[in-house]
Amino acid sequence: MTVVLRETEILAPGEGPSVSVPGATIVFKARSGLGVSNFLVAEFTADPGFPGPRPHLHRVHEELFYVLDGVFDFFLDDQTVRLGAGALVTVPPGVLHDFRNPGERPARWLGIIAPGGLERYFSEVHDLSVAGELTDARRRELRLRYDTEEPDTIPAGHWSVPAFVLG
Repeated sequence: MTVVLRETEILAPGEGPSVSVPGATIVFKARSGLGVSNFLVAEFTADPGFPGPRPHLHRVHEELFYVLDGVFDFFLDDQTVRLGAGALVTVPPGVLHDFRNPGERPARWLGIIAPGGLERYFSEVHDLSVAGELTDARRRELRLRYDTEEPDTIPAGHWSVPAFVLG
């Protein structure tokens, strides 16, 4: 009789492979392609005033954001909501979204993304940033390669549009 034991892993707070991207740090708690899982779990820490990644959508990926500390504004299709610790946002495929840290202190969320693979996007953004080669064109090219589409214009209701009012 063959007994197969799964490998287990315990990560303390702050432990796990990490990458820095402009204005934030991402600690990977579980990555896709390891074992039988096909999801990503990441702890995202946004610097005070972090402006967000720009409105975007995924055709395949679903994202869950659980706010751990601080406050985040989440843009979802055409509205913005401000959420604090304990709030959960579910973003199914096809929903235009964005987030930012409007606060004066760091804010953190725990994200679950399925299927996995976006950890490679963040690693490439990190590498380009460190090399001084992270341009808007390179970022857009990477996003398209990793199931991430950006609209040509910023939609109404987004905080970067002058008439933004928090809803």
